Amino acid sequence: MQKVFLASRSPRRSDLLTQIGLAHEIVKPHVREELLEHELPHELVARLAAEKLNVAAKKIKDKEGIIIAADTIVTYGGEILGKPRSMNDGAAMLQKLSGKTHEVLTGFAIRDIKRDYTIVDYEATTVEFRKLTDKEILKYSRLNESRDAAGSYAIQGAAAKFVKRIEGEYANVVGLPVGRIMEILTEEFDY
Repeated sequence: MQKVFLASRSPRRSDLLTQIGLAHEIVKPHVREELLEHELPHELVARLAAEKLNVAAKKIKDKEGIIIAADTIVTYGGEILGKPRSMNDGAAMLQKLSGKTHEVLTGFAIRDIKRDYTIVDYEATTVEFRKLTDKEILKYSRLNESRDAAGSYAIQGAAAKFVKRIEGEYANVVGLPVGRIMEILTEEFDY
């Protein structure tokens, strides 16, 4: 088996790979996450994942292995909801999502170092929240788990109780579509 490098600062992504038994080494890329003019949400996450992969690739000295990078956002009503800038920002995001359906997009990039072969794509999952009370929103906004998550919530944590329905891959909402990635690793990378 080839060595796997995860180009991510997210402990959730690392946890997902560990849960499926994929041993990996973490490489923390520093990429400026900003929306370009006229860029669509799926283009944004795919581009950022590719940028993270390219930055990480420069740090990796190995001549073979697989690099995986990802970027996740939440979209609602044409608006991109990234990580909250403050507790109030996070509460405002949750208020927007309360009782509504939104989409979670994760762009991912996978590279075989030896073959210099890269695939960049994205996965979309639809999530519906039940109607939340102001008290629930305030209480959750005070938790640390909401501060480093797109859309200001971590589905694998206390926010699980907000979810009414999900359509698509659950792990994608956590931050890494592991089912889709393993499918690509198996079919395209002979992993």
